[in-house]
Amino acid sequence: MLRTARQLLEQPLALLGEAPDAPTGIDHLIGVLDAYSGTDPTSLLLVEAYLAATRDEALRTELAALIGGFRAELAGWLRERGQGASSEAVAVVLAATIDGVMLHRGLDPAVELAPIASVLRRLVRHPPETTEGRLG
Repeated sequence: MLRTARQLLEQPLALLGEAPDAPTGIDHLIGVLDAYSGTDPTSLLLVEAYLAATRDEALRTELAALIGGFRAELAGWLRERGQGASSEAVAVVLAATIDGVMLHRGLDPAVELAPIASVLRRLVRHPPETTEGRLG
């Protein structure tokens, strides 16, 4: 399972390297999801792994390290494309969105990826505001 998860996380990171900007990178991330229905063997394996990790500390630690590494790489990529201080938070939101979309597609195959990509592109076009340096 960990080998499958590692391979699954490496694929979008490789595609991000080809993206000239953050919105195009979002399209690449969402494009990777297109291969997974939510009921395919890989999706089901990951859903089961997440559940099993709640009961198995060693699995939780290893899976958390994989996900943490993915988010760190994603945050670095976002930082290079102008997300600044919000890079880590945006990376968490993107990673959680990817996981959530896979879960939702397993329950509702009508979930469409294009509208989700549109929302996420807006997120990276307009980095979240921070309160640093502002009064009040």
